[in-house]
Amino acid sequence: MKGVARAIAVASILLGLFLVTRTLRLERQYGAAMPQSRDSASGRIMAEVVSHDTTVYVTEAEAKVLDTSRVYSTFGWPFAVLGVLLAVASRTRRLPFEAAPESENPWTARR
Repeated sequence: MKGVARAIAVASILLGLFLVTRTLRLERQYGAAMPQSRDSASGRIMAEVVSHDTTVYVTEAEAKVLDTSRVYSTFGWPFAVLGVLLAVASRTRRLPFEAAPESENPWTARR
């Protein structure tokens, strides 16, 4: 049962990280490759703000991809946190410390 919980935890963490890093990667890529002024010839007329106040112009399809990625990124953090919590909950626990029998206990042997 712990194996299933660990597999779900790993899958949840990986999904969360994928959703978050996808948005960051797209924003960095758009900031580096897209024009910062309107380009009617290529159809890049929609303004998008990426990478800390950098405005770039993209096509409608590229804007839709970025917007969808931003929505999915909102769900990425909870998946990552859920995966960490599941991993912590499914870890192998040590047995609680058991007191030594009365004859082996040094505090009672001195009496």
